[in-house]
Amino acid sequence: MSSDQAESTENRNISDGTYDDEEEEVIIDPPILITSVKVQLPGSVKIKHLSQKLRDLLVTHLDVPSAISMGSWQMVEDFLTASGTFQLEPADPSNKNIWKPFENLHAQILVNALYNVERIDLLVKMRQMIRNNVHLQEPDDIPQTSQHFSQAVTISNIPPLIPFKPVDATNAILVLHYEKKKQEQINYKWFHDNLVQHLEKQSDKNLKVVDIITLEKNDGGNLLQLLEHLYPQFKHIIVCFNDSFIDAIKSPDPKKTFSFRKFLHDKTIVEFLQNNNRNRRFRCVVMPGITKTIETIWAMVTNRYPFPDNYNELLEKLLDSKGVKVKRQSSVTLNEEQLQNELRQMVTK
Repeated sequence: MSSDQAESTENRNISDGTYDDEEEEVIIDPPILITSVKVQLPGSVKIKHLSQKLRDLLVTHLDVPSAISMGSWQMVEDFLTASGTFQLEPADPSNKNIWKPFENLHAQILVNALYNVERIDLLVKMRQMIRNNVHLQEPDDIPQTSQHFSQAVTISNIPPLIPFKPVDATNAILVLHYEKKKQEQINYKWFHDNLVQHLEKQSDKNLKVVDIITLEKNDGGNLLQLLEHLYPQFKHIIVCFNDSFIDAIKSPDPKKTFSFRKFLHDKTIVEFLQNNNRNRRFRCVVMPGITKTIETIWAMVTNRYPFPDNYNELLEKLLDSKGVKVKRQSSVTLNEEQLQNELRQMVTK
């Protein structure tokens, strides 16, 4: 065969797909969505119960240079700190005691932190370890002493949290707020008084207002456990944005009085991300006198209800009611004892 014939044959083989060295088509799987990675740990599992292997894996992969735009240990630490009453110095990820300040936090809070910083890779790894039942401590992970050897921690022998009475919050509207200035407190009472009054008039809806202060005062001894029980039930969650609230959620070191509210605020962001950037039950109320910019992600891309100008629209969203009138600020009265009893009235008898 001549060289021309050989070249012609080679060209035909390439054109008809029979060329021996032709590369196979590379199929690239679609990216994993954070909404598809579900990690749920029992409420009795705390961070100290997680295996050393899992904790080391998380720290190693979270220890990234600050120039890289991905969830880092510092971001996770900020989330964990906001979930408790900690006063911490910046931690060094190489420190073996890095988990010590957080060891009594519920492990699910750590999971929520990974959702918050969108570390899908670590959530996938954690889920795999849970499926393989290697996410909790084994005897080798627990330090031995000459006096005794601690029992390995497993799901079966982790002591349960103190039980509380079942609460039905399916018709409840949680109101998250924070005020430092006197005028902000007056404005919130104005809003709260109107909301309670108008919901009471709609008796057929059977909706109740639960103030975040009420939740904090009636926690049954375990605020986080109560929140995990109630949070999925709330029909709506209203967040009242004013300057003090915005400053507080931006603070890297939230005050003790705000740390739980910061945790709840961050939980709304996690839910928004898990719902594929869809806002299903969060209502942004813009309070009078606000000067700061609202930067909460779901509040930036959803309807806002400035009070009192758009109060009617808010009520329409909550209960499809129209034509209500906002009471004047001077007529506001607020029974603090009634506020404290709201959650108790929801307890199933």
